[in-house]
Amino acid sequence: MKKRWVVSTAASAISLGASYFLRKKENRSMLMDKLKQAKQTIMNENSNNRSSIEKAGMPELGQPENAKMVSEGSQFGVQYYNEMKENKKIRQ
Repeated sequence: MKKRWVVSTAASAISLGASYFLRKKENRSMLMDKLKQAKQTIMNENSNNRSSIEKAGMPELGQPENAKMVSEGSQFGVQYYNEMKENKKIRQ
């Protein structure tokens, strides 16, 4: 019973503190800016962690020699990427 009281009191205190902090427009805008920065950082990290399978289907991303091969008619990377995507869809 005491644990429930402590948790609810802590949640109320956090809620009260957050509402007091966010009552000013400058604090709200600062928080929104920080959240946007965090989201952008996460999105950049995710885009840098693409697997080689995903990169094979997108030769234009930092691989000019692969993009040139595809523009000349080579479809190996794109075909491999499409097959791997199909296999993942079938397995799921």
